[in-house]
Amino acid sequence: MSILLTLQEGPLGQVIGKNTNLVGAVFQYVHILGFVFLLSAALLLALRVFGQGLRAQTLAQLNAVLRPFLWWGLAAAVFSGVVMFASNAVIYATNPALQIKLLLLVLAAVLQLVLSQRWLGKPGAEAPSAQAAPTVAAPAQASLAASIPVPLAAGVVLLLLLWLSTAVAGRAIGFI
Repeated sequence: MSILLTLQEGPLGQVIGKNTNLVGAVFQYVHILGFVFLLSAALLLALRVFGQGLRAQTLAQLNAVLRPFLWWGLAAAVFSGVVMFASNAVIYATNPALQIKLLLLVLAAVLQLVLSQRWLGKPGAEAPSAQAAPTVAAPAQASLAASIPVPLAAGVVLLLLLWLSTAVAGRAIGFI
């Protein structure tokens, strides 16, 4: 508890605590904008995986373009979140919605890394080899290979659910 109080009363905690409401609003804006960047990149990648858009680029090319938006968005959200947490650390630390949000955030970030390394960043991600994982049928209008690897499809769906759940849990912090 003393660590939280020290954080709250320290310079980082005072950035919002001792300033006008405008400072807090700016950090909230940066936090939300960071999540918008992150969620937009994740959604565009998911749409591409399922052949619903951006088919002119390979999955690896699109991942390379969107990766900075995703990770800089996460960095902005984490930085602003840490500052907002520090402003009232003693209370926020016991908030169940924040605890759930942090757990979901870590799970989503780890899954994002795994998918990026295993599937999304590889040049041949669209055309799995014959010995690859089982597949699910791709949409008929897609110009992808005839199938999407099941681990990739499941991972992308789970990833979107985790990122969206993180945002919803974040929204719940103020109400619990």
